[in-house]
Amino acid sequence: MAKRYRAKRRETADASGLAGWLFTDLLLGLVMIFLSAVAFTAFKSKDEGGSAELFTEKFEVCTEYFPAYDEEPLILDFKNEEEALSINEKIKEHVTKNYKFDSRPKVAVGLIYGFYGGRDENEGNNRAKSFYLKFLESDPENFSPFDSKREVKNMRFFGSKGRFAPVNGVQAQLFFVYSACGNTEIVTSTTVP
Repeated sequence: MAKRYRAKRRETADASGLAGWLFTDLLLGLVMIFLSAVAFTAFKSKDEGGSAELFTEKFEVCTEYFPAYDEEPLILDFKNEEEALSINEKIKEHVTKNYKFDSRPKVAVGLIYGFYGGRDENEGNNRAKSFYLKFLESDPENFSPFDSKREVKNMRFFGSKGRFAPVNGVQAQLFFVYSACGNTEIVTSTTVP
């Protein structure tokens, strides 16, 4: 009679038990990162006198944005083309002063008036376009290049004999779109005095 051998039973590892521990470790790691980022507390050293003091500061933070259009233009006058190269700084100054939070304002529409003294309106129009090339050089993020017809979709160029306008100068009226804040929240953080 032939002898039969029983195959040894192989035990397979069940990975589902390890998944729970992996999830627990991941959760613990995230909690530690969150606590180290948020709950950092700074105290006054005892060498400075007295016991340690804790100070909190309150910050207003925007939690919800919606697209908005600013009806008030930024009006800039330029007497020569070299001045026009400063438009980037003037826009940054205007944005910093007038828009809260991180609203990323952009020039949506521009009206560029080229002033002239004679009778030829085209002289003023050409001057406006000439100054615009300096705007483009200074701030390519807000100003687009001319198309084949020497036009820009969101810009209008005019020749003007403005009453108080500097002859041979240009006035730029720039309208902005931005992300307006729809909802704010107060956040506190601890700091050293």
